[in-house]
Amino acid sequence: PQGLLIDYDVTGIVASGQTAIHDALAINYNQDSPTMVGTVNATGADIRMTGGTSGTQSMKGIAISLTGADTNTGIDITVPNDGSHFLARSPDNLLDQFKISVGAAGATTLSTNDNDAAVANLTLDADGKIVIEAVAGDEVVFNESGLDVDFRVEGDADTHLLFVDGGNDAVSIGVSTDAPAAVLEIVGDAAQAKPTLSITHAEDTNNAVDITADSVTTAAVINVSADALTTGTALGIDDNSSSTSTRNTVEIT
Repeated sequence: PQGLLIDYDVTGIVASGQTAIHDALAINYNQDSPTMVGTVNATGADIRMTGGTSGTQSMKGIAISLTGADTNTGIDITVPNDGSHFLARSPDNLLDQFKISVGAAGATTLSTNDNDAAVANLTLDADGKIVIEAVAGDEVVFNESGLDVDFRVEGDADTHLLFVDGGNDAVSIGVSTDAPAAVLEIVGDAAQAKPTLSITHAEDTNNAVDITADSVTTAAVINVSADALTTGTALGIDDNSSSTSTRNTVEIT
């Protein structure tokens, strides 16, 4: 059964070069004419549905199905720039919400709000890849406001496989879970049974690694600590080239 049924069939032919506009349901509402003294809250379409516990029940506030046209748009919303184009609220508190806002030039903001705390997390849970594409030559920015916000990527076993410590302006890679001990810290995982850092350099005219430490005065530019060595080597250099040309395995100037 239907409480209200609109059965609308378009008849007639639209001539070439002409445009016809058809609205199956049109609501034209204006509250700007009288001079208001109090507060006016208006709703274009207020849908309130109450289900029951008997049997198996399901409800949909709005169900939209479009087929057949060259262009199909499920919902077309226009509000002033940076207004609330879409709001999803929690029944616990109407100010616990998720909002989509669109501004000038199509700039779009997804935001959450927790009325009494700061735990309105935003989770992307995809049954596939999450793809982020920006315009060529532009950038993808995390923490644009420069706040004390961390960025963390988990691996299969390591919780801080990649960790950007926003408060300390440092980066950690590997198994370390505390604040990075250097601007870039790499901590290996014994369970991986492979080198912590491996550099493969394929170009033949430039240095594989460049270290510029012209400001160092009393510290070591390179410091190697290997206190647990038994039969291993603290520093190994292998120059096993087949070339017979004169070359330097180690050069100190």
